[in-house]
Amino acid sequence: MHLLNRKTPPDRQPSSPFVLETPHLRRLSNHIPCYSFFNSRLELIHFLLRVDGGTLYETRKGITSATFSLLNESAPGHTSAETEDFLDYHGTVYKVSIGHDYVDIQFIIPKQNVGTVLEFVTRFLSTPKFREESLVLYRQREIQNLQYNDLKSTYIAKQNMYAALLHPDLLAARRLEESDLRALSVQDMETCHSKVFAANHIKIFVAGHIDEDIHDAIERVFGNLPSVDGLSCPRLWATRSPEGQVVQTEMPDRVQSSLILCRKGLPYLHPDRRDFSVLTTLLGGYFGSRLMQNLRETHGYTYGVHCSHHDIGDASIFYIKTEVNADKTEDALLQCRKELSRLQTELVPEEELDTVKNYMIGSWARQVDGTINYMKMYAFWFSVGVDEQEYGRRLESISQITPERVRTLARSYLLPERFTTVVAGKINP
Repeated sequence: MHLLNRKTPPDRQPSSPFVLETPHLRRLSNHIPCYSFFNSRLELIHFLLRVDGGTLYETRKGITSATFSLLNESAPGHTSAETEDFLDYHGTVYKVSIGHDYVDIQFIIPKQNVGTVLEFVTRFLSTPKFREESLVLYRQREIQNLQYNDLKSTYIAKQNMYAALLHPDLLAARRLEESDLRALSVQDMETCHSKVFAANHIKIFVAGHIDEDIHDAIERVFGNLPSVDGLSCPRLWATRSPEGQVVQTEMPDRVQSSLILCRKGLPYLHPDRRDFSVLTTLLGGYFGSRLMQNLRETHGYTYGVHCSHHDIGDASIFYIKTEVNADKTEDALLQCRKELSRLQTELVPEEELDTVKNYMIGSWARQVDGTINYMKMYAFWFSVGVDEQEYGRRLESISQITPERVRTLARSYLLPERFTTVVAGKINP
């Protein structure tokens, strides 16, 4: 029997270029765009409602999460248990995700049940009746979650990052407090819903074996939603540049410290963003990255380290984050800064850069592999202002980048003194 020699890697094969199919666009009577991704083999129909108006637009801290988390408990004439039983009986998965820029409401519905389920869910999506008893239970759960999160250095560090970089008047810049949760009211939720869940704030993405009956059901349910005044993006960034500052939160009972190096990043549409994604991956975006080799493999300071862009509004935050043994905090930060500086002075070896390119090309292909993945990726592209051609543009950028280009980008955007340092944990072990 022939045994596979696992010490010899398989031959590398170039990826075959392909063109993503443009989804079919229909506009409902009220101009809501509905993008369809047809796949005759998918009898489970996947819906994604992207609603503009995430936590960036809040006028009361915590109201967006409360409003959209309690929608499925707010069907007029039905208890939350009855709603749950209805969705279960009709094989429906319902999920809500709340972000800075938008709220995602997702349904997975068997094709034969789409019309029935959509007619039911519109009762709590479009005309919810928020209940005080649901808010009381929600408040209790969230206070417990908040008390638990306040014990986690990773949570504290992340919140401190927002507070350091974002404008102080922005509610998203500060941590949620128990007093915020206690101040929420049913009237607040009604106001939030009426300002956000409107035709001019909604985009619909649907994937599966879609036919005219499904399109008709979407039109019946969502085609009569009214429009309201548009949302304006608030001022995002702190007036004073936070470059070089150090933000520390002492948590003396922690055996590890959470570290974040962060700065204002590149908007998704910035001309350097595609090439910079290669530099990001090289630095800390995959298991073989520079930071992983340094902090994990060489020094054993951490289990993992990661860097990426967090897109927010019309800009982004670029960050490096990790958790290290508390007594290694200072040296871990020093090693991170060394890797930033090394990319500015040394050319990346061609072999190392080729490895990163191959990893990224494979990872990029997996993100659009299958109808559902493609729909979710397209929804993100649509939100940042690009289309399906972004796939080819990214591949071209990855393939053509050179060591010289990587070094030029590092010199422009990875100067260690430009980063804010956030530490949460045992500061003086």
